[in-house]
Amino acid sequence: MKIKKHSLTASLALILIIALTGCQKEATPERLLGEMAAKTAKMKSCTMEMQMNMDLSGSVEGFDMDMSFAMDMDTEAITDPARVHGVGALSMDVMGQHMDLDMEMYSLQENGKNLSYVNVYDTWIKQETEDMTAAMEAYTFKDIQELSESLELAGETQTVNNKECYLLSGNISGDSIKGMLDTVLSNMNSSGLDIDTEAFANARVDYQLFIDRETKYPVKMTMDIRDLMESAMNASQDEVAFTCKSCDLNYSFTSFDTVESIELPDEAKNSATDMDGLTDGLLDEEEDFSDLSDNPLESSDDL
Repeated sequence: MKIKKHSLTASLALILIIALTGCQKEATPERLLGEMAAKTAKMKSCTMEMQMNMDLSGSVEGFDMDMSFAMDMDTEAITDPARVHGVGALSMDVMGQHMDLDMEMYSLQENGKNLSYVNVYDTWIKQETEDMTAAMEAYTFKDIQELSESLELAGETQTVNNKECYLLSGNISGDSIKGMLDTVLSNMNSSGLDIDTEAFANARVDYQLFIDRETKYPVKMTMDIRDLMESAMNASQDEVAFTCKSCDLNYSFTSFDTVESIELPDEAKNSATDMDGLTDGLLDEEEDFSDLSDNPLESSDDL
């Protein structure tokens, strides 16, 4: 099974971009979103906890396999300079085999480039990514009102994380998802990237957004991204047909304007392997091996 380069990265990048947007006056969805957008646009930093749980199955040539993934990540972000830092863990169960994986990531600008540093198995890998300005707008909920196909305000407030909250519910259509993906991919170093965004046209994201009644900051956001992930997995390769049984993404915002700075460790900067160079090297090796196999006589003459 081969999954094309960056497909999961783009999907996860998309998941961050749809993270949503919010009166002493009569509360309406539009007014709440407007007040929330004004507050988040002025924030200097935020911290959040993210959890994702996904169950899916795949089928290839009549053979079925079940898979489940769970990810927990604590994230902090600052706006000036635009930087993001996350620490978390990923657990996977694939065909009866269990694996746990710790990871850490940084996103920042360096020497005029937008870079992501990821630590997996005590190895740092860096990669050029999407524009940091566009990435940071995901935390200000800038376009949620335009993106939402429907938007409803619950009749009563709810208590979430010890805060009295307004509850907004809505969904984002496949056309909007496709448009966002097109924007993300156009801002990325897309060498070797091949994702058919038309595959997302029928996807739909349902969400619930809890807004602090007093401060108008976001408190929690939940999303059902089952359609999105199934489309992403099937768009990334042709060999396996995936069915996503469930995929829930939850964000809990824990603080605002408490992070003073985010610094990339010297270890990451000095030891990171460039992902694009690594991938290109592997592709070159495959091509050389293919040429050798296609011309065995020529190879024998050389010997």
